[in-house]
Amino acid sequence: MKQCPACNHTYAEETLAYCLADGTLLSTPHHPEITHRIPASRATNSSPAEVLPSNPSPARHTRQGRKPLLVYIVIGSLALLAGAAIGAWVRSSSDTSSTAKGEVTSKASSLTSQKESLQEEQTRLERGREKTVDEGKKPEAKNSESNSPATRRLPQPSGGTWFVILGSYPRNDHEKANERLQYVQGSGHDATIIDTDNYPGFKGSLWAVVMGPYAKSAAKSVAAQMKSVRSDVYIKSGW
Repeated sequence: MKQCPACNHTYAEETLAYCLADGTLLSTPHHPEITHRIPASRATNSSPAEVLPSNPSPARHTRQGRKPLLVYIVIGSLALLAGAAIGAWVRSSSDTSSTAKGEVTSKASSLTSQKESLQEEQTRLERGREKTVDEGKKPEAKNSESNSPATRRLPQPSGGTWFVILGSYPRNDHEKANERLQYVQGSGHDATIIDTDNYPGFKGSLWAVVMGPYAKSAAKSVAAQMKSVRSDVYIKSGW
């Protein structure tokens, strides 16, 4: 049991340290054999109820209660800052990934375009080579058949349809036909080589060295003169 030295009020609570009436520090537990000194009463104009105890415990508890709140605020702020930093890092990584993906796509498109351009260039060069080869072959064909007209049916001329035939040769003997033509021309006569497929009156698939066409009477006269050049000369109508 504890007792207040000021008002002599006793308290049975062992854990109570101050008087609830005037805030005085309570004495040690009361013992009947111990004589306590009772201090003189203090004159005051204030009633006991107006005297406030100077109890440091509530203030200490208040300060102790503020510290956890401050800690919580600091921890919350740090958590927000950490979350913001993580979000910024994630966005930055996403932007970087998107940029890298765009660059890869752009490079792939560029490589595809270059490949297509190379393929087109290769195709163009191959066509150019084929054209060059074809053009290189054409002069040879022209030289071997320089005096042969295109294979087509020629219209019947109004001046005459008769030729003086100085020689005829199969399709694969064009060189012999050229030799006969040069021989006739070397004798001072105007002659040419014709493709008999162009004339319905001749047998087809032949090269013929001829003079004309003439009217029939003129063809007979020329043939008579050419007997000195070729004894096997004869006349024939091409239509």
